[in-house]
Amino acid sequence: MCGMSRGRKLGIVAAAVPLVLIVMLVGAWLVDERVHGDQALRNISLNEQAVGGLSEDHLRAEVERLAEDYPDTAVKIELPDRTLETTVGELGGSVDVDATVDAVLDVRREQSILTRPLAWARSFTADDETGVRLTFSELTLDETVAELEGDARTPPIEPKVNFTEFGYVAAPGEAGKGVDPTIVESGVTKAAGDGAVDTITVATEQQAVPPRFTDAEAETLADEATGLVQAGIQITAGEQTADVPTEVLGTWLSSRPGEDALELEVLGEVINADLPDLLSDVGQAPTAATVTLAYGVPTVIPSVAGTGCCAEGADQVVLEALEAGETSVQLELTEIEPEHDTAWAEGLGIVEEITLADEPGCSQSNADPCRRTTHHGCCASRVTNIHLMADKTRGFIIEPGGYFSPNEIVGPRTSAAGFATAGAIEYGEHVDVVGGGVSQFATTSFNAAFFAGLDIPNYFMHDEYFSRYPYGRESTISYPEPEFRIQNNTPYGVLVWPEYTDTSLTVRLFSTRHSTGAVAGQTTSVEGNCTYVTTSRVRTYTDGHTENDSFSGAYRNDTNLPTC
Repeated sequence: MCGMSRGRKLGIVAAAVPLVLIVMLVGAWLVDERVHGDQALRNISLNEQAVGGLSEDHLRAEVERLAEDYPDTAVKIELPDRTLETTVGELGGSVDVDATVDAVLDVRREQSILTRPLAWARSFTADDETGVRLTFSELTLDETVAELEGDARTPPIEPKVNFTEFGYVAAPGEAGKGVDPTIVESGVTKAAGDGAVDTITVATEQQAVPPRFTDAEAETLADEATGLVQAGIQITAGEQTADVPTEVLGTWLSSRPGEDALELEVLGEVINADLPDLLSDVGQAPTAATVTLAYGVPTVIPSVAGTGCCAEGADQVVLEALEAGETSVQLELTEIEPEHDTAWAEGLGIVEEITLADEPGCSQSNADPCRRTTHHGCCASRVTNIHLMADKTRGFIIEPGGYFSPNEIVGPRTSAAGFATAGAIEYGEHVDVVGGGVSQFATTSFNAAFFAGLDIPNYFMHDEYFSRYPYGRESTISYPEPEFRIQNNTPYGVLVWPEYTDTSLTVRLFSTRHSTGAVAGQTTSVEGNCTYVTTSRVRTYTDGHTENDSFSGAYRNDTNLPTC
């Protein structure tokens, strides 16, 4: 050393300085990394929020906070001719908390050992910025992009599995045209990962959009489905068992695009439509609620739930059995409520009689005072028919806005239904027919409704006058016409309750009083062989207001002459 020149000494010192600095830099970096341990390294920003130095737990809490709001981040999909606006969340995107935490903890740590000290040194003058990592629901992404494009998009058709007489076959998919959802997903993912906190813009254009799944996947699924149904299956529910052959079972399966794969789909509607026929005797039919008279008072008879095939999820139980290779399956019964339950009956408001009592003097020879009753001679065959009409319609409930149509309720009057041959009028001629004489039932119902204030949209007066009926207040009926109908123009249900003796018929109506009817006047005019009659009615409603309507018809003065 003693012989070393001064210049050489200075050169050695100059060369040693950078090495010393590097050693010092590396040493400081090692110390700093050891200090941070499993924390995020210093001077790191996540979506413009400083997270350097946070422990993993504190970092996770920060990421979870960001995850709550980030789905609201606006996304603009820029097309050459328009802009589609949505949000990350509407596209099915959400923050992957675990992946985001890992990404922050990896900042600078993922670099090579040679570059990490320099990156650490740079961090003192500028933050290292990163963003959240996203995950997407592919189905939601596809659906949202399709909805945004609307009619401008031709959606791809996914391949499908169909059942034929030759087993399951794959129907090929077809490409569509529109915005490729995967490009949107990629653009949004990259922007989010780069730390985007405001609007994310993705520039793209319409192009061919292939199906998400391939024809080969559909063919594989078709083979799988064929194997599942080829042996058929035996289904038991309650105490009944039915064999489901392949040709029926095959119609129960199809395919659908799943989140990650083309999946077998159980056609629940088809199964639920087939099961009642396959297991027709299983369970107990429900009993509907109704209203009856008990000691003259309207009384609700509660509904009773029944049981039937099959409980919710039966389609999935069948699919799981098929996939497990089972040849039989047990299905649970389900409770079946009647169409009309107790609450329905109680809500009808059927609490009192709304027909008006007959006035004094009502009789077979003096019918005008009759308001809910008509009279007749005893024991004729027509009386049998009148009583049958009463029995078959007793207890019928006219729902608000609904109709009472004896023709619809009773149907054709036939000998098989118990009706007898009796007199009737057809085209002005007196004839004997099965079911004759039931016009007395229509006339009695007409007057019951007239004075109860109900609408009578369909009626047809006899063309000759019978003294047992109120003059101008009556209607004939036959099947299928002339039709006679009462309409319930009230907000309450109306219970129809016919009663009879050997010589009279009474039709009582029960509801909540809405109005009452009264004869406001009657006019007649004679033209040729016919007397035209118009009966006016005034209806007085419970709120005090009144309305008028009228009913018209014509009687032949000479029954030997043609009808009016």
